Amino acid sequence: CNAAPAESPTSIFHTCSKSPHVPCLINPYPPTEMDSAKRRKVGEGADKGGITVDVLESAQTDSGGILSVELVTQSPPRVGTIVVRATVRKVFVAVLAVDGRGLDRVSIRGVHEPLTTDPSAGSRHEVYRRVSVIAAEAYRYFHLQASTPASVLSQFLRWLRSYVTLFSEPCHATGRLLVMYENGQLLVPFFRAYRAAPGRVLFAPYHEPMAVQTGV
Repeated sequence: CNAAPAESPTSIFHTCSKSPHVPCLINPYPPTEMDSAKRRKVGEGADKGGITVDVLESAQTDSGGILSVELVTQSPPRVGTIVVRATVRKVFVAVLAVDGRGLDRVSIRGVHEPLTTDPSAGSRHEVYRRVSVIAAEAYRYFHLQASTPASVLSQFLRWLRSYVTLFSEPCHATGRLLVMYENGQLLVPFFRAYRAAPGRVLFAPYHEPMAVQTGV
């Protein structure tokens, strides 16, 4: 794609004019600063969590169009923290603040809600607020399992894209799509298993009570 870079120097994706529904990559650094053998770290240094352009590019490419990922600028800026925004197609937008120690904050909001770069901005919908809590738990789990911040983010994004069926796939344990919760709301199975274990289906959907009972 020959489109010009977006106005924000930290955005690495834009919508290609040739294929308006498929985001394509923009090199956020001048070509003279990119080395073919070694991709430069976004923001440079371990204090940025070791997240590279390659990590974000690979996550989007591997998702088969389910996930679009971009690096955004946090406002107000915090030293040592980057903000990544990941959109699960037609479902929700996740905004993550990541530093060298792991996940600082995460917010999940519906695609119809106002777009934000603030990882502390919660959703007005119960289902997305609950997914936000689970996303924080999942990221902490991957942080304990992976060796680098970049691999943690890669695993997390792979898990996150399983939510593309949030409103269509029934609970793996009960076969039901909607369950009445304690607050009187009917909710879809918003839990996605992030730990592999015997008798457990990785990335499968569960209603929260069933998730607790099956130890997912």
